[in-house]
Amino acid sequence: MPLCELLRLDKPTYWLAHFERCLQTTDHFLANGFDQASLNEFSISVRNVFGGMGSFNDYVPPMNTKESSAWYQKYGNPENIISLVYKNALNLMVIGVCHG
Repeated sequence: MPLCELLRLDKPTYWLAHFERCLQTTDHFLANGFDQASLNEFSISVRNVFGGMGSFNDYVPPMNTKESSAWYQKYGNPENIISLVYKNALNLMVIGVCHG
């Protein structure tokens, strides 16, 4: 949610639409349940926008506005939030289970 709040402070972008869909998917999973295959697919969808030229890694958050200053005070460095989104998506993945 903090990432979407930040993106809403900027002009509308593909990134906002993408991460709002991710929030909707999360809400759907929490309300209706999920299986590991769905979590794996969701993880890939979230992480797919990171990496490469023109990716979300190139996004520059809005700065020096009243609204963005309030966001920074509430959440801190946007890079920490962005990194957390990626790490949490990665943590959803289970490739295989070892039955030892």
